[in-house]
Amino acid sequence: MDSSLKSRRLAAGLSQRALARRAGVAFRTVQLLEGGGHDARRSTLEKLERALGPAHASDLAGVLAAAQRGAF
Repeated sequence: MDSSLKSRRLAAGLSQRALARRAGVAFRTVQLLEGGGHDARRSTLEKLERALGPAHASDLAGVLAAAQRGAF
């Protein structure tokens, strides 16, 4: 997920903490995902998708598809 999550988060005007709070995930999870040091579960990606809103949902749809294929 790495920098693509970060770019979408920044485009939405959110800090890592704000995104984590909105998504209902740990702040550290967002940090690790942005740094590429964490495998995302589908449920986590879905929470992030909802938190980033519809403008960014299509971007995360590709990430969800990759996660389902086991690319993460």
